[in-house]
Amino acid sequence: MPNKSLKLGDLVNRENLKKPAKNLLKIELAANPEKIQELSTQLSAMATGLEENKNLQVGEMVNLVETTKKSLIRELSPEKAEEIIVIQKNRFLKKQKSYQALSRIQWNDVEKRLRQNPEKIWSLSEMESTGGMPELFDQHLSTHEYIFIDCSPESPRGRRNCCYHQQGQQEAEKKGERPAGNAFDIAKMMGIDLLTEDYYLELQKRGEFDMQTSSWLESFIDSQNPDIAHCGRRHWDDVRIDMINPTFHHGTTGFRGMLTV
Repeated sequence: MPNKSLKLGDLVNRENLKKPAKNLLKIELAANPEKIQELSTQLSAMATGLEENKNLQVGEMVNLVETTKKSLIRELSPEKAEEIIVIQKNRFLKKQKSYQALSRIQWNDVEKRLRQNPEKIWSLSEMESTGGMPELFDQHLSTHEYIFIDCSPESPRGRRNCCYHQQGQQEAEKKGERPAGNAFDIAKMMGIDLLTEDYYLELQKRGEFDMQTSSWLESFIDSQNPDIAHCGRRHWDDVRIDMINPTFHHGTTGFRGMLTV
């Protein structure tokens, strides 16, 4: 960092955030006061913990700030949005004749819904950029919502080595471990939900997934079972839903997400 005297407080100073932003994802934050305030509040809340962490590297700090800004702005350029729509259309047309759940869906209806909800296109882009290879998977019969899920052969590469939830991450960090965040918060930041066990089992009926990796799934953790979260994987023809401590993190364990539109 060229300015060695720059402190973390300078990055989250509210007065500084009110100044015009340059080249910030091609969006002028100065024209979006609500987003500035939200960004300022979130970064200020992080500041104390970050400043106390003597091991935090400059690159990690910058990555954190950029990720937070992306999670607030949730907009794509017209060109990028069009690219994501084309990717989804091609995947849909390739699979449409293979699965009954897709055969009754018309792509024009899906595309119209996506264009009406640009933040959903942003979430699909996040799923794509982290290696999820999302596809239209089903349509909810009662709500008529379209359901996209991560269909990458292995657990998305850009979301691995994370604990299940924030509490699990905090407990792991107290032991001196360095997980890459937690699945629950990352999914929330991406605007998606963790894949449910039912949809995971349905996914495994359409192919062989997680042969070498495992994926955190939506888990209902209660006070009686605080140390149990669900994680799916395949071992040859056997699909397994393992019960794992939420503090667990490994380079072969990530999470699959789902997006309703």
